[in-house]
Amino acid sequence: MPDMPKMFRPAHLPTRIEQRRERDRKRDEEEWRGWYKTARWQKLKMRVHIRDLFTCRKTGVLLTGKFPAPNSPVADHIVKHEGDPVLFWDEENVQTVSKAYHDSEKQRIEHGLAPVWSIPKGIGRSGVMVHLVCGAPGSGKSTFVHGEAGPDDLVIDLDDIRQRLGLARYDSRPDALKRALAERDRLIATLEHRRKGVAWLIAMAPTDAERAAWVKALGKVTVHDMLTDAHECKDRIINDPTREGAIDHLLQQVDAYFARRHGSRAGGGVGQKSGPLAG
Repeated sequence: MPDMPKMFRPAHLPTRIEQRRERDRKRDEEEWRGWYKTARWQKLKMRVHIRDLFTCRKTGVLLTGKFPAPNSPVADHIVKHEGDPVLFWDEENVQTVSKAYHDSEKQRIEHGLAPVWSIPKGIGRSGVMVHLVCGAPGSGKSTFVHGEAGPDDLVIDLDDIRQRLGLARYDSRPDALKRALAERDRLIATLEHRRKGVAWLIAMAPTDAERAAWVKALGKVTVHDMLTDAHECKDRIINDPTREGAIDHLLQQVDAYFARRHGSRAGGGVGQKSGPLAG
């Protein structure tokens, strides 16, 4: 039977293109789910657990249980791989967490029930060069960007966005963060159609895998790595009166940043390192 005209097609009846896309999606999903059953994945998991000393990277709990006990170790992808083999097999993108954490908080995050610093889905490649500025809180990201950005440039800074929305600059309440992230993601989506100036995108992005995911999503990107060490970051936060009321939260974020960065660039001193990456 020929396809029905679009205006008469019932809403529940998928088109042939939609059917083909669904088949392709299921086939791709079956392929990457099979990766979890390979000897290569089992070896990678063990290397990650040994590296993390069988300790949950999110709660600090020592994981001595046997699966599926709540205190058993689980190898968890930090940035969702969604079938991307680079993100799937990158050890920097895998962390040890407890099964209890993985089955509760992690699932809440991935299903949108908890705020998370994330790369928005479905964004197109940027029409202009994007400067991705990464570093811990207090590392000088905003100061660096506002000193470098030109009049035609777009600056995407979550702290600035909160202020424009009438929120405190460092407001970490879930509802405030959700509003700010929605506006940040809207601005990121506009990059696809931008043809003037360059864009400056501020993100902590502690791991190379997360930075690579931004590059893949946006296209041609220059990554700027703020090399301020943890002690200096904390000192700046404590002595900054504008951060009053958010100091404890920001200090925890500093510790979390350097824990995920594995100290690979934490001891470089105060400075900034740049490098172009092509998507």
